[in-house]
Amino acid sequence: MLGLQPYIAPHINSRLFLIPTILGMAAALCLALALMLRDRLVPAGVLSLGCGVALGVVAACVAQRPLPADHVLRRIAAGTVGLSTPLRWHGTLRSEPAKLPWGYGIDVDLSGVDEGEQFILLSGGMRLKFAPKDGDTNLPEVAPATRWR
Repeated sequence: MLGLQPYIAPHINSRLFLIPTILGMAAALCLALALMLRDRLVPAGVLSLGCGVALGVVAACVAQRPLPADHVLRRIAAGTVGLSTPLRWHGTLRSEPAKLPWGYGIDVDLSGVDEGEQFILLSGGMRLKFAPKDGDTNLPEVAPATRWR
């Protein structure tokens, strides 16, 4: 990352760094838009380029954040959830199944998994693919859960 890691690492989990950076980018983009409308294209382009660099720094900070302890990837890495046997996953649909050229794509928010005789709480998500072959049944009617507040 162009040698920026020592500068980014201390701020990975700092909202005091991320929120002002995002607000500053929004203000700079508004200023760039105002400059562009006044035909000041070079300063507007420089501001836009600076916002792109700042967005890359924010993305690097967010991507480096540690996963929660109950995240599915951490559980698999720790050996709590083994993938060598069939598992029964529990979760809710994030959105309607997406119709793709080869079948359907389904995104699920995981809540847990049955491993043997025990239920393990999880967070995270899973993307499923359903590609029916000739003679197979179509995807059953499914819909995301409605959350009432």
